[in-house]
Amino acid sequence: MAWGRQSVARWGDTGVGGLGRVPRYFFNFSDGRRWFTDETGQEFTGLAAARRHAVAQVRDLKVAMCDPGIQDLSGWTMQVVDGGGRAVFDIGFDLKPDRAE
Repeated sequence: MAWGRQSVARWGDTGVGGLGRVPRYFFNFSDGRRWFTDETGQEFTGLAAARRHAVAQVRDLKVAMCDPGIQDLSGWTMQVVDGGGRAVFDIGFDLKPDRAE
């Protein structure tokens, strides 16, 4: 799979004097044919927080896709990628993980 170029900083500075490092995660998703790439990403304290965000995003997308023309979401997947471009986990729109960390 080809991913879009992620042009933002991959790690954010936090804390006094920029001492803490917070990882940035990107939330890409697919309808089974095309990939929609998150070019901005978001910073989270770790993988568990990124996973909670991904689940919430999938739920929100499912609600937004209540169009009767979209009845089969079985091919839809969200893939979470870390700042280094490595896929850390996939989650299907059935909210079951496709791959463990």
